[in-house]
Amino acid sequence: MKRLFSFVAALGTVLVASAQLTSISIEPVLVHDGQTEGLEALDGYTTYHIYALLTNELDFVSSVFGDAARPMALQTTGDIFQSTAGTNYGSSISELFLLSFPDLAYDSWFTIDATFAGDGIGTIQNAFG
Repeated sequence: MKRLFSFVAALGTVLVASAQLTSISIEPVLVHDGQTEGLEALDGYTTYHIYALLTNELDFVSSVFGDAARPMALQTTGDIFQSTAGTNYGSSISELFLLSFPDLAYDSWFTIDATFAGDGIGTIQNAFG
């Protein structure tokens, strides 16, 4: 009976710990006109934040992935701005770099719960198989 209770308790924990994505929210943060930031290279771009909305406020995203059969892709009908000093992940960028590269604040990158290095819950890992 003790083993059955342990199995049921473990299964209940797994089921309770599972989160479900309900939708994706894409919110415009700033429409660049080349004047506001003093960066003409951003003229015509819009900065967006993309959020995963989950079933419960205590749920969280811990990974986003793709593989050869189901590749992860971000598609757009326009261009995506990339700073020459940018990287693929916000966790690789220190806010101190913004002093020398102001357009870095508008670089495109992937992150989970972080804007710059040290902001979030951890460093994003990149794995290839």
